[in-house]
Amino acid sequence: MYQKSGQAVQVTSYNRVVLAEGVPGATTFLLGGCRTSAVIEAERPSCVSLMVANRTDWYVRHSYGYVIVESERDTGHLPLFLLHSNFILHSDTFYPKCYAFAAVNYRQSYITSIEDGSLVLNDLIGIAGPEETASFRVFDYNTSSKFYCLLSL
Repeated sequence: MYQKSGQAVQVTSYNRVVLAEGVPGATTFLLGGCRTSAVIEAERPSCVSLMVANRTDWYVRHSYGYVIVESERDTGHLPLFLLHSNFILHSDTFYPKCYAFAAVNYRQSYITSIEDGSLVLNDLIGIAGPEETASFRVFDYNTSSKFYCLLSL
């Protein structure tokens, strides 16, 4: 997965999800279905979770405003973990062939990047260039498997 600007999305050794500056390749995520009951039936088709492909049960989630990866097995409160690790996937919302991820429990908040490259959860109101920082490109979107693959090229 890449931000619209072309920077690769990667996971740091501290489990933070960031934009990698000058580093080739992106972390591979598996796009799965909705894993929380807090989403109404009409929105379930666009509700997704992102699992790190080479780390079983490690999911992208938001925590204290930052976007991180965390093991589902290490959580102390599974319902909250499930709520924070699901997003509403928006296609072509800001730019053609780009995707945006809104938090299930904060509908006005999208995954965006900040100056240091960290991915964070932000309301798009009052942010300079919000469409640019909230738009991501996805490569190798494989719809033939149980999970949809988001692979870097």
